[in-house]
Amino acid sequence: MWREICCAVLLIMVAENVQAGLLVVPVTKKVAIQWSGAWAEAKQYKQGDGVSYQGSSYLCLQAHLSAAGNAPPAAAYWSLMAAKGATGTPVADMRCPADENVIGFSAGVPLCTSDVTVRRVFVTTAVVTGNTGGLTGADALCQSEAAAAGLSGTYMAFLSDGVEPGSTVEWINRNPADVAYRLTDNTTVVADSTAEFLSASHSAAINRAADGTIISGDTRVWTGYIHDNGKLVSKPDPEMHCSSWTAAIAWTGGANGDATRSDYGWFNSYGTYCTESHHLYCVQVPVAAVR
Repeated sequence: MWREICCAVLLIMVAENVQAGLLVVPVTKKVAIQWSGAWAEAKQYKQGDGVSYQGSSYLCLQAHLSAAGNAPPAAAYWSLMAAKGATGTPVADMRCPADENVIGFSAGVPLCTSDVTVRRVFVTTAVVTGNTGGLTGADALCQSEAAAAGLSGTYMAFLSDGVEPGSTVEWINRNPADVAYRLTDNTTVVADSTAEFLSASHSAAINRAADGTIISGDTRVWTGYIHDNGKLVSKPDPEMHCSSWTAAIAWTGGANGDATRSDYGWFNSYGTYCTESHHLYCVQVPVAAVR
């Protein structure tokens, strides 16, 4: 808006002409704009005054005492500087509170942590070797399968590369939320809380893919975690996580679980060579997820 402009200079065509015989020549003058705020009746305006009126901005062309009959946009007294824009459709506040994260969108409106009480988890249909392209590559696979199945939100691979704060468990602990975890059939509850999800006992196995189908065949899943007194443990040993999930080399190994189990075996059932191919677990996380 042309608000509080005091010293700008605008070239305008003013109502002054130079008579040269029968030829009328308009004269261009430099006029300093003096912003006068909202137009008001019974006020003395002079050439160069700027006012706002019904959402638009106008420049005074000649001195006059304002009245209803010479209010903008009366062409003899006012020149339009900036027209009022079209009225837009009101939208919801696109921000989450400072202590919350965006975890998805609904009809273009962000869903904040407190808006969502359920996070979805699934197992990939694709199988990959121990070289997943690191945690970033594994996350990309989860996001790709979620998108293909029409799932909204952001998904992270449930993996540890042995380097804190890289592990998913450590990341979730840094971003706690009082949520339940369900499979993609939107019915089966895996865990009623984050604490239960990060434990050795689930209410159901994570055996459904992003599209809700139950996987079959080889159900082993790369995790990089081992079981220790009921807890998931991440260690820096490269034999636990195929050298941070960048190596598919014979005689190196990685820890994995079984997608058919709901006890500690869901994350720690086997240890296999990194040249083998297994599934990944994927968990819904806030949009701003950064390992």
